[in-house]
Amino acid sequence: MTRRHHYGDPRADVELIDGFFPGCCQAGVGDALWVRGAGDGGRFSPHLLRAMADARTALAPAEAAPAVYRVRENQTGRQVQGVGCAQLTPEGCRLGELKAPLCLGYLCDAVRGVLATPGGWDLVGAEADDFCGAGAAVGAVVRGARPDALAEVAGLEERLAALGARLAASTFSPAAQLARWLDGAPTSPQPNP
Repeated sequence: MTRRHHYGDPRADVELIDGFFPGCCQAGVGDALWVRGAGDGGRFSPHLLRAMADARTALAPAEAAPAVYRVRENQTGRQVQGVGCAQLTPEGCRLGELKAPLCLGYLCDAVRGVLATPGGWDLVGAEADDFCGAGAAVGAVVRGARPDALAEVAGLEERLAALGARLAASTFSPAAQLARWLDGAPTSPQPNP
């Protein structure tokens, strides 16, 4: 899918040589406890950082070492090594609701494009790091003003429900889209900001 969406980019046209490719769950992402684009207002307070660390410590322990993988760029033959997020286990992310803001709001361009076809860019959003406007909701929670946070979270819930309704009313099928990707069909176009 990435190879087709980022046609011509050798970094997207890769073959896995060793390990497990973690997709967007790269090293450090799960530990980025700040909200992108919110400036200093998006930084977790010391109290919130401590609460997150305590809650994460109470979870099952992380793997001793994050997953390392190697890929080969098919166009150039170049081999590179990468490291997955320390929070990623063979069963998926161990953090659940304790994920970092980027993890909560990120959806890659290819998948956003597919959802935008029936759902609309107004709901999906124009930024990969801000699916359905999740950044504003998480930012309001981080800033700690309860009324603002409740309003932003309610807005996010409304946008997600509206997107769900549009998808349900359409002929969108995740299984059919996956089959198109596997068959080499092009992905949906990007928005025109």
